[in-house]
Amino acid sequence: GNQVNKTINAKIVITKRRSTARYTLYFEVSKYDWFYIDYYLGSVTVASTDKEFNDIIKEKGPKMTNGKFRIRTASPRSVANFLTKLDLED
Repeated sequence: GNQVNKTINAKIVITKRRSTARYTLYFEVSKYDWFYIDYYLGSVTVASTDKEFNDIIKEKGPKMTNGKFRIRTASPRSVANFLTKLDLED
């Protein structure tokens, strides 16, 4: 019930492919707190420095899978590769 207005650093990449688009989002709440979300072809991979968030994804992610849609935890390497690729493009 509390309204929160805050500006945070974010990196968003939308990659258009023939069949669909890929959406990758990285939200940096602080230097040591971040969230990574990647959506492609019905698959969502997520990761964060927030342990509670990661535990919820590990516990409830498989239960939320339905047909082509699935949610799972992203590897730390996926996040690092995404950030490295963006840094190289800057």
